[in-house]
Amino acid sequence: MARMPEQWRFLMGDEVLTADGASLGLVLGFIPEDPPDGTPDFLIVEKGIINLHDLYVPVSAVASYTGGRIVLEVTQDEIPGKGWERPPAAPAP
Repeated sequence: MARMPEQWRFLMGDEVLTADGASLGLVLGFIPEDPPDGTPDFLIVEKGIINLHDLYVPVSAVASYTGGRIVLEVTQDEIPGKGWERPPAAPAP
């Protein structure tokens, strides 16, 4: 089934899961905070058991979104080294 990110309306408190079912945590916010098109570029996911820092997950890594559950295209083992623990660079003016 094709992804439809333009139809996704993520909410603070949505649960974020990896492709292999591990829970990363809950959505704390978005970057940009209030995107004009309604779909942010990044999800800010709270630190938890798996991650020691808040994560900045690109929306492009989302595979599906149903009933308050965001499932990523990557597994738990693929997340380290992606650089998601660092906030994204600010856009050039």
